[in-house]
Amino acid sequence: MCTKVPAPVLQIGPFPYRAGDLVYVPRLILSHFAPNNPTRLVGIQSEKGLRLPSSRPYDNIEIPFDECALQVPMPDVIEAPDVRTVHVRRGGVWSEVEYAYSPFQCVAWKGKLYPFAIHTSKLNFASTQSVHPDPSNFTVFASPDASAVVSVLGPRREHSLPYHHLNEWDEVLFMARRYGARKGSSGGVGDSGTMTLHPQGVFHGPQMAAVENWKRPESPEQHPWVNDLAIMFETRAPLCLCKDAEPILIEGYEKSWFESWKEYQSRHPTVMGGVGGWGGW
Repeated sequence: MCTKVPAPVLQIGPFPYRAGDLVYVPRLILSHFAPNNPTRLVGIQSEKGLRLPSSRPYDNIEIPFDECALQVPMPDVIEAPDVRTVHVRRGGVWSEVEYAYSPFQCVAWKGKLYPFAIHTSKLNFASTQSVHPDPSNFTVFASPDASAVVSVLGPRREHSLPYHHLNEWDEVLFMARRYGARKGSSGGVGDSGTMTLHPQGVFHGPQMAAVENWKRPESPEQHPWVNDLAIMFETRAPLCLCKDAEPILIEGYEKSWFESWKEYQSRHPTVMGGVGGWGGW
């Protein structure tokens, strides 16, 4: 469907973003990404929208970030990009609206509904001395009913590797930098730019190579500094592969944990265990 609109629309204005930024765009906000260099964007869209998680009694005003660190739009009359066709998604269906002029001109905005960017280095989370925290401790955004959550695992002191577990939700983990818990995976899964899918009901945990190389710290002062950067999307609704994902699927990743476990058992025949892990890109 195309609708001719005779006049430009006031929008919020431009703002810069860079590698390592989380870019938040509220629902019903018209947006246009114009990267200066080739850019890889990874994101999640929630039908119910995303917002900051509810504060806990022991959190301060700078968790998960200080609002002073936000990069916000700079309203002004700008040289609008020559973009006149706007793609609209509603109820899972895409349509198009064609404007007579570019809608990306702005003089000001009023209210609290605006996009912003926050760099991952500006995120703040509590740490623990004796356990590996659940990723929910690193939540940055959540849907109003908490059915979708976005967490960031950034550089931190780490007491232990992720524990072997079974998900109640579907989980996608994007490795923006090399992720140590995936060391030894097939096809380079765990390297920068790769992604894993962990469906609910499937056991998974660290790769055996990561487990073997891990040295448990004896005291908090010995906790290793981990320079990981991973973005985790979790949702109660099932996540399904789209056709665009099929050509970049890393074949055999779903068997890599079992294969590494069998190799480990051949060297330690008295050890027994199970399998885990599924879906790598």
